[in-house]
Amino acid sequence: MSAAYLLIAHGSRDRRSQEAFAALARQLTTRLSVMMSQSVLVGTAYLELSSQPLHQQIVQFAHHAVAESTSTELHLLPLFLLPGMHVRDDIPVEVTQARTLLTIDCQLHLKNYLGAQAGFVPLLRRLLSRLPASQRILMAHGSRRFGGNAPIEAMAGRLQALPSYWAIAPTLSTQIKQLVSQGHQDIAIQPYFLFPGGITTAIADEVALLQQQFEETQLHLGYPLSEAPEFIALVLDWLLRGDGVGIE
Repeated sequence: MSAAYLLIAHGSRDRRSQEAFAALARQLTTRLSVMMSQSVLVGTAYLELSSQPLHQQIVQFAHHAVAESTSTELHLLPLFLLPGMHVRDDIPVEVTQARTLLTIDCQLHLKNYLGAQAGFVPLLRRLLSRLPASQRILMAHGSRRFGGNAPIEAMAGRLQALPSYWAIAPTLSTQIKQLVSQGHQDIAIQPYFLFPGGITTAIADEVALLQQQFEETQLHLGYPLSEAPEFIALVLDWLLRGDGVGIE
């Protein structure tokens, strides 16, 4: 039985994010087709900001996959970094709806979210090691949900970095001011965001302003995770092995 893969992202109005997501799917299609010596389908879908709800996108892609192979399995892969409401509730509900609408021979397998993969800490460690700094900050979006930032705090601890957040405290500005007051002159900032977009641009603008404010301190800003050369290998490993507890 052949398999197809559908990457599920949150959704963005920013063209850069959309293009990076589409480029990732194309790269995976090429890599998988070479590895498996046959044509492999890799599609994209959005949870939000799409003209169709996710369950309809799943059904549509399933029909496309079956048209390519008389019987197929469709692996649904949430491209999310944290186990928030979208991962725990929204996506499983959409998959259940899709199952009720399918009238073709296609098995849906919802796998664990991308951020659960063990390879993220080594990837972030390598990215931070490329930034010449004695202190590190891991910059994430941040959640107001109780316990929602625990994974970031744990990851930052393993990286010997301070956590900071875009949407909540402690902010990037707060953490940098604290490190500067302690006498640190080289600070690395690694964004914990998948794709470039409006938030990563705003972070870069903020870092530029902070650099002007603290002229004697060098601030080194990393790039979104999808721009790392090692990112495609991490996603391939997730796609093929599906580490963690998936929802079959």
